[in-house]
Amino acid sequence: MGLQLASASVDGVVKLWNLKKQNCVNTFEMHGDKIWTMDLIEIIEKIESSENGESSFKSTIHLVTGGCDSTIKLWRDHTNEWESDEKKERLNRIL
Repeated sequence: MGLQLASASVDGVVKLWNLKKQNCVNTFEMHGDKIWTMDLIEIIEKIESSENGESSFKSTIHLVTGGCDSTIKLWRDHTNEWESDEKKERLNRIL
């Protein structure tokens, strides 16, 4: 997640913080009760083999939360995709 920090609270809210800018960039209210646990996991996916026969892999980081509402939530960070899209939009405006 780069320069980001995730926090969870007893009100069931997960917040995503940008440490560089020192602000909350998103709030997620998906749990109906207290959040008791939070962890990061890495999921590695095999991407189709290239023409030279070599396989490549894609790694994504997910945030997992578990709460008193008896649910487990899996959160995926889309920041890199959003930043890439914003960069493309800026380049298109310049051109």
